[in-house]
Amino acid sequence: MACRDQDTWWYMFRAGLFGPEGCPAQLEGPGKKILHNCRSLGIVVLKVLLHLLKAEKTAHYWNQLASDQQNPIFMVDDELSEMCKIQEDLSTESFSFLDEEEKGLLLEFVDFSKHIEDIKKEILPQMFFPKMLTISFLGMAGIGKTTLVKEIFEDPMIRCCYDHHLWLTLGPDCVFEEILVDILSQVCPDIDKDGIKQDEDLAKRLCEEVLDKKCLIVLDDVWSIKPLEYMKRLFPNIKGAALVTTRLAKVAHIGVDDPVCKMQLLDKEESWDLFCEEVFRQTICPIRLEKAGKKIVENCEGLPLMIVTVASLLSRVEQTTAVWNDAAQKNSQIFMDAYYQISKVLVSSYKHLPQYLKVCFLYIGIFPPNKEIPTSKLIIFWIAEGFLEPNSGKTMQDYAVECLLELESQSLVMVSQQSSSFKIKACSLHCVFWHLSNNLAMQSNFFRAFSTLADRGVGNVEMQRRLCIRNSTLLGIKDVHDLIASISSTRSLICASPSHQYPVPVCFGLRLLRLMDALAIRLYEFPTEVVDSYFLRYLALTYNGSIPPCISKLWNLQFIIISRPLSIVSSADSSYLPMEIWDMEKLKHLQIAGSNLPDPNGSVALRKLSTLIGVGSRSCTKKVLRRVSGLKRLGICIELEPDENDDPYRCLNNISHLRRLESLKCVVVNPDFMPERVSPPAPRSMFPWGLKKLSLSGLGYPWEYMKIISKLENLEVLKLRCYAFQGPDWELHDDDVYALRFLLIEDTDLVRWKFSATCFINLKRLCIKHCYQLEEIPPELCTSVETIQVVDCNPMVQNWAKDLEMRAYDISSSWDHATKS
Repeated sequence: MACRDQDTWWYMFRAGLFGPEGCPAQLEGPGKKILHNCRSLGIVVLKVLLHLLKAEKTAHYWNQLASDQQNPIFMVDDELSEMCKIQEDLSTESFSFLDEEEKGLLLEFVDFSKHIEDIKKEILPQMFFPKMLTISFLGMAGIGKTTLVKEIFEDPMIRCCYDHHLWLTLGPDCVFEEILVDILSQVCPDIDKDGIKQDEDLAKRLCEEVLDKKCLIVLDDVWSIKPLEYMKRLFPNIKGAALVTTRLAKVAHIGVDDPVCKMQLLDKEESWDLFCEEVFRQTICPIRLEKAGKKIVENCEGLPLMIVTVASLLSRVEQTTAVWNDAAQKNSQIFMDAYYQISKVLVSSYKHLPQYLKVCFLYIGIFPPNKEIPTSKLIIFWIAEGFLEPNSGKTMQDYAVECLLELESQSLVMVSQQSSSFKIKACSLHCVFWHLSNNLAMQSNFFRAFSTLADRGVGNVEMQRRLCIRNSTLLGIKDVHDLIASISSTRSLICASPSHQYPVPVCFGLRLLRLMDALAIRLYEFPTEVVDSYFLRYLALTYNGSIPPCISKLWNLQFIIISRPLSIVSSADSSYLPMEIWDMEKLKHLQIAGSNLPDPNGSVALRKLSTLIGVGSRSCTKKVLRRVSGLKRLGICIELEPDENDDPYRCLNNISHLRRLESLKCVVVNPDFMPERVSPPAPRSMFPWGLKKLSLSGLGYPWEYMKIISKLENLEVLKLRCYAFQGPDWELHDDDVYALRFLLIEDTDLVRWKFSATCFINLKRLCIKHCYQLEEIPPELCTSVETIQVVDCNPMVQNWAKDLEMRAYDISSSWDHATKS
């Protein structure tokens, strides 16, 4: 409640005594002293005001009252009785000279009725709303949902507001009929459950008892919306509150207006405090164990159940530096035992999944632990493996995204990065789920991972369909190489180790392969034996030479990714792709590094190709682009030649022929911003009208050419990097309206940016990075933008961002540290 200042009280005090005529000059001084004696207490002000209305209005009397600070008129022993007395006084003839409106205005000085009603509604919502308030607590297993709700449930201040306190633990296999019995048996603990089941009249009477009382109900571990719907049918008008814990987002969000608390992992400090409390109880951690202890806590990755389990196991062993240093290793016996214990809690999340999501979840475990997994790569793997069968009307890509979102909504997968288009850019598994997926995969022969030499003798390796190599040096060991080469049933071989610059022999001769990912291993010769794998759908290599024509024998190949150790490829090497690439009719995804597609002969075309990344600018001719008319995603690398006379950006004028294109990235790898290099684009738009995402870097166009982009009505994401546009001024007019939801401006010489509020009416996220000359960001952005990120910019812009942060905007600003885009 805000306390009125002295000026406000004086204005009200003066108006109450003298009305519009105002206070006489000789009374103003003592009047303010009298008001000061009231100490800004509303009841005292009203009490004094009523007294002065009846008293003589002379300077002598007012001065006398002002000097007597201990006068009983300035004291209030009991607020409620004082208010009752004031109301009684106002109804007597002593104040008959005041009309009802004036009396009402006086009482407004201390009218707490609205505050009281609001507070009652917050504290006792069941008194005002017949519908039960439902608060859901959402999060992965072991994150502390039940612990938090138990603290709330047992809080004496909360319990005293309710007549009945009911706790129901449901689980994935709950029986609806038992819910009613559990509720009624807790309402009347003297009656056993069998009696309630057998006596229908008794059950009805108890139901009426529940409806007539205020109830606090906890529904712990809910796996379906059906129990909640069943409860609402049983007790449609029950009063009280329900606290629901669940791992499933669809359960937590069953009520549109009901609040949801999404539980977060603990930070380092919170994790350390919990760990020390569990291990050392009332004492502190010895200094000699602190370093190892913090490493142990870090390996728990903020999950309370993991911290408590590891702490419990540690409390049983000797507290020495050597023991704790051993325990700090992620593959220590302490952690292995903890993972085993926790898996009993986690496995129900896996069992609850439909079969098609089970294989998707297990597959994520192929990637190394603690690694951010690019969503695009994961989805391509799923598609290449043939896991997904989309319903009619959905593309394979869209269906794969839905599957990933479903895993996230079931608290199995964590979102590591959000993309500029507000989707999942990268995901990861918490260490406990990573170990669960690997253990389940080994038990079911879903995949086998090789991390150490000892892994070759574990389990039935000969029956494995998917092999994951997490240590590439193992392939250089003859026994391991021969073992992998002998597994004829292998369908997938994934080298998931860190990049290995020295050549090691890879088993490319597995004839039943569907997926081969060897990006982590540098090859000096093309593995021609791979062309005998006729079923191959996905091929990823790191190779600096030319691709031989025999690759066209892989007629099932849908995804080709070729990484080059050298980042810039000379345009003289116009293409390292063979002409036969045009014969690969099933190709959907082609990712190359700066190479040009060879000019096609005859009527050949790649009609299924939807993604083409890293292609050289010489490939963006009308002749080539007409043969890949189905492209939805295109990435172009432009390398400027020192003696090039032709317009280096002429290729952009042909892109408009790609009517299905949704995403375009164009990068000048060696930008040159001399004016003679930058020629104006075509008069008509150089971009397809359906474009949704556009990323430009190093073009050096003047800002007035941005008018072309403003014509793209479907464009949602725009990224301008490394002087994509240059010049000190970017001024937009009212007719320059952008449909953007995300805008990134990075590395530019922009100084002044001006526009009206209508130019970016849909913008939700703005990122400004390394714009050292930018003087300010127009305040008109504040009307719609939800998130603004400022990184390494002019201090004036940094201060502007901090000012917005103080006004409760979601701002992240950093002057010293850059952040991920």
